[in-house]
Parts: sequence; C-alpha cells; structure tokens
Amino acid sequence: MSKITFPSHGTSADQILDSITEMQKADADWRHGRLFSLIYHAESELEEVSKAAYMSSFSLNALGQGAFPSLARMEADVIGMTADLLGQPGAPGSFTSGGSESNFLALKTARDRMREVMPHVKEPEVIVPWSGHPSLSKASGYLGLKVVRAELDAHQRADVESVSKLITPNTILIVGSAPTWPHGVVDPIVEMAKLASSHGLMMHVDACVGGFVLPFAKRLGRQVPEFDLSVEGVTSISADVHKFGYSSKGASVILYKREDIYAFQPFDFKDWTGGDYAVSTVLGSRPGGTVAAAWATLRYLGLPGYLEMTRRALAATQGFMRAVNAVEGFFVEGDPQYNLFAFGSRDLDIKAVFVGLEEAGWHPLLQGNPPSSLHLTLTPSHDRVIGEFERDLREVAGRVRRGEISAEGVRARYN
Repeated sequence: MSKITFPSHGTSADQILDSITEMQKADADWRHGRLFSLIYHAESELEEVSKAAYMSSFSLNALGQGAFPSLARMEADVIGMTADLLGQPGAPGSFTSGGSESNFLALKTARDRMREVMPHVKEPEVIVPWSGHPSLSKASGYLGLKVVRAELDAHQRADVESVSKLITPNTILIVGSAPTWPHGVVDPIVEMAKLASSHGLMMHVDACVGGFVLPFAKRLGRQVPEFDLSVEGVTSISADVHKFGYSSKGASVILYKREDIYAFQPFDFKDWTGGDYAVSTVLGSRPGGTVAAAWATLRYLGLPGYLEMTRRALAATQGFMRAVNAVEGFFVEGDPQYNLFAFGSRDLDIKAVFVGLEEAGWHPLLQGNPPSSLHLTLTPSHDRVIGEFERDLREVAGRVRRGEISAEGVRARYN
C-alpha cells in the first residue's frame, strides 16, 4: 500500500470536485446500462428526488432519535411499509445499513435467543445452502456459529432433503434465499420453514435481493412461491431498500415474526460512566440522509411506481435472456423467473467471454464455483441496451473462438 501524506494545506472546492470528476472517468458506465451489479438504477427523476431527500438530512444522525424525531418517524415508516409489503403489517424490525448487517442481526438474534431457549447447545450450527450469500458466512464467523452447507437441486434451489439430513441437536437456524443471488431462483421457503418449525428452530429468509421485487412481480402475474413472514415457520426476513427499492446506498430492513424474537436483537449496555447505551443495530451513528432517502423513495414511487419499475426490469431480463440464447454456444442456467440470472457456455471459455465483454465496456459478474458463468442483474434502465449487448456478445464469442482473447489470471469475484 502506498504511503499518503496528510494534506499540508487546504484545496479549493472547484479543484476538489474537478479531481473527483477526473477520477470517476475510470468508473463503470452505470447510467447507460453497462453495469450489472452494485448500483440499482431506475430513472434520473427518481434519483433527483432521493438525492434531495438525502441532502435534507445530510448532517443528521439516526443514533440520536430524541434529538431528531423526524428520522425516528421516517425510519418507523420505512420499517412499517416494508412489513406491510412482506406479509405481516406491524412486524417489529430495524432499519440497517445493508443486507450484510440485516443478515448479521438475524443470525445474532438466533444465537442470543438460543442461549436462553436452547441452553444445551454449546456449538451452534446454521444451515445455509451453497447458494446462500457470503454475508451469512461472514456473520457466522464473527458470531462463533458453524455454517453447515445444504446441497442444491437441479434448478439451483436448496435441496429440502439435504437440509433435513443436516439438522442436528446443535442446529439453531435454517436460512433460505428469495431469490438466490447467483441464479435468481427462490429456495423452497415453505418446506424449509416447515422443517424448522417442526424442530423448534428459527427460519431466516434472505430476501435482500427480492424483497422489493417479488411482491410486485406477483401482482404483475408472475408465479412467485410463498416466501415472506406470512409463511408459517418463517421467523425473520431481510430486504434491501437500496437494491430494488431503488433508494440510496446504506438502506435495508430486518423484520421478525414476533416481538419476543426481536427482543434478542438490540444491544443494551449500562455499565458505563457515560450512561445507558442502547442500540438495535450494529452501527451506532447512522447517516440520517439514508433514512430520509429511503422514506422519500418509497413514498414517491408507491405501488404504481414499483409495479412499473418491476415490469420494466422483468421485461429487460427477458430481453437479455433472449439475447443470450440467440448467440450460439450460450445458455441461461437454472430457471430464473425474476430480474437476475446467470449464463454459461457449452464450448467457450466463459472467463475469456468475461474479458471480452469488459473490453467492450460491459461489466457482468464472473461466477466460478463451478461451472463458471456470467451473472446479470437487470434494472429498468437496462431495457434500452438489449440490442447492443447481443451485438457485442456475438462479436466477443467470435473473438474467443478465434483465440483472440486471453483469460490468463482471471478469477471470479463478487466484488
């Protein structure tokens, strides 16, 4: 890592902004549909509303809800709207910084509840399918939980029989995804929750990707398996407002079936000369702008807006899948029904295809736990570039066949 010296003098605002603009020239062109992860862009008009709301609370700190009751009100509204959307109006929960924190809190709550209701468990285990998000393993590492991996079926969904066989006296939680990130399919949540309930276990649904897509997809006539808090046996669910809720980064929600479960989430510390310290989330200070932006985005779009955004995202996804299937040698993996999917190749080095697409200005994700595939997450703004993508994919495929692209040293990365 290079050594950077602390600035010996100030810099003008114009110079600072010019420097940022210059550095951003190397960034992915997400505004024109060239990026397939990280940013979930709807339209510029919505972006301006979200920005204005963010700036209205830019300096506010959501840690101090007594000082800033506006944030307390908006945060409660976001939690309440999400609970209504996900099958249980009035469900308790928290506003978090993202899916990683939401999933962390779900696991932390399960662990702390275990200590009271399952005191015999000394080496707690969490069952997570191979398609489960890495944040679940990261959280388990922090929390001292052992992750046990469930197998996937032929459609890349969690295999219920495998989950069943993995349950032991040490199991405290089962996790399913709605949908999974790698292939965009919904795990059999009803069956997994039934298993959890029959063994007195908690069941967490990671709907960070789908929480603000699946309910609207269902209203649009898409077949959506039951997955939310209305399912018997589901005890918690996470959903990211900053993904397909289309809000600014740093906004997610974790919800629980009952107050007596949620009660194990907060941290309450009294043994301090500064007074009582009680927080419900991992973070202490939290940006008020994120709360305001999430509140504004949900209110601005409302049901009609989200239905239209979802309709366009689903249509864009169908268009991209048709484009992939139209190019010789490629195929869509699994049976994706929503707005993310992966595709592979029967005869081409998919890593070389990835390099070629990157050279053409596209930024898919390379997945590699095998076989290798390319992942695309689609938003409404992608509906304008389907033809361009098919043209470039066809050209890249030809270059790969001719041996013109090297993939030496290339490896799959989520980030």
